[in-house]
Amino acid sequence: MRDAALRWPNWWHADLFGPPHRELDLPMLTELRERLVRLRLLRRRGRALHATKRGVELAGTPGQLVQLLRDDMAHEGGIDATTWRYLSERLQAAGPEGVPVGELERELLDALTEDGWQILGGGYLGRDDLWHILQPLRLRGEAYGLIATTHLRPGAEWRLRSTDFERPSQRAPSARS
Repeated sequence: MRDAALRWPNWWHADLFGPPHRELDLPMLTELRERLVRLRLLRRRGRALHATKRGVELAGTPGQLVQLLRDDMAHEGGIDATTWRYLSERLQAAGPEGVPVGELERELLDALTEDGWQILGGGYLGRDDLWHILQPLRLRGEAYGLIATTHLRPGAEWRLRSTDFERPSQRAPSARS
């Protein structure tokens, strides 16, 4: 767990909090472990985690692994799948610079409302509702390495960007094809 905090410093702010003490301190690591177990790429034996045979095979073919993770994001179902489709298309269109989170939230709210998504009881989606939808998707997308959060300079708004531009040979096929 501390190795993960060192390897991915944006997952944990050691300068503010010191080293993490448990897995729950790193929500992206928790999300990643839970999803890889669910996908049967990882299994627990006692206190240790081990890659399954399928996990080892996919580790040797990164393009197939990335596609499996992308498919897992897209096939969750319901509003999560719709939100991921909009999110991934928007980040692809934005290029390597990404999109400011506030702008992305407004666009996602408009798109989901236009698609007819509502909260229980028939009301319109608000920013708080979107946060509850977007936060788990962002955690999973970042844990999978499909998207990244960047902070260009102190005081600037956070941006989300696709990591596809870092691995052009594995770019996602269009969600509409």
